[in-house]
Amino acid sequence: MINLNASVIVFYRKDCEDREINLNTLLKFYHKHYENFEFIIAEQKNNNNPFDSSSFDNVKHILLPELNDTWNKMKGYNEAVKDSFYENLIFNDTDVIFNPQGVKETLDILSKDNKKVILPCDGHFICIKQKVRDEFIQNLNYEFLCDLIDVNYYNQINFENDKIKLVILTHPVVGLLLKKEIFLIVMVSTLIF
Repeated sequence: MINLNASVIVFYRKDCEDREINLNTLLKFYHKHYENFEFIIAEQKNNNNPFDSSSFDNVKHILLPELNDTWNKMKGYNEAVKDSFYENLIFNDTDVIFNPQGVKETLDILSKDNKKVILPCDGHFICIKQKVRDEFIQNLNYEFLCDLIDVNYYNQINFENDKIKLVILTHPVVGLLLKKEIFLIVMVSTLIF
């Protein structure tokens, strides 16, 4: 297991059943591969049944007010950072699994230069089919996902087969790693300008 020494922050809004399945999978993945972390779910309610995180250790669950037709991700992040314990912050979308070794290497970089904000992925999102997702849920093995991607996938945006579909994101933030101090400086500077 990898020692994270970090607060993992996830914004969540249940807009479909897959989102809930993905959050459960992400929680299981973190608990299998990492230690010394807290997982903070900032949930924007859009129904009467908030996510049930009671079966997981080290999870804080923040319920944000319900907003119609709006995803209030930054509000969720701000509230979660206020409630975070660790200096290392990992912002992770519910639908993204990062390579555990990549996360470890990123945290090593932050320990040497704490002024960095690091995006630990290449900006692509892996949309796996239900059968493959169900297999991944059983083994939670990152290499299993990697084996499904053709080595030339950079040239195959919108490529689709029986296992995966690769799509380019319309926004680059699927995850960030940074120190809490840097997050707070960025937030204060945006309020000033």
